[in-house]
Amino acid sequence: AEPGGDGVSHTAGDGGAADGPGGAKARVAPFINKLFKMVCTPETDECIRWSPDQTSFIICDVQRFEAEVLPAYFRHNRFSSFSQQLHTYNFEHKTKTSCLDTSLEYQHKHHLFTPGAHNHLHEIRRRADRPAGAAAGAAA
Repeated sequence: AEPGGDGVSHTAGDGGAADGPGGAKARVAPFINKLFKMVCTPETDECIRWSPDQTSFIICDVQRFEAEVLPAYFRHNRFSSFSQQLHTYNFEHKTKTSCLDTSLEYQHKHHLFTPGAHNHLHEIRRRADRPAGAAAGAAA
């Protein structure tokens, strides 16, 4: 069972492999594997957790997330680096604020990243780099 304590065996947690076409093992990107573990771990729920509808995850305490959670999973504690990685893997970002509450929450969503979609984590890929000439051509 996954350390998330939900009693469900998550394929992505067993070394980052999932069954692909023809029974071949498809690798889950290390960042995606760690992110899934972070969100599924009940001990991190005060900082990062699934949204109520479980279609996204919410970072609700950025300071604690940087100080306690990021260093436990990555070699850094910078929210900006973490956020850039999410962007690299095509996660949608939505900032949630309320005029009645001064707290700030960061909500991120990817259609393949949900609690029940652990067998599809290997399908989440980095953005394709644009060819060197594409950037120059776009600026012209």
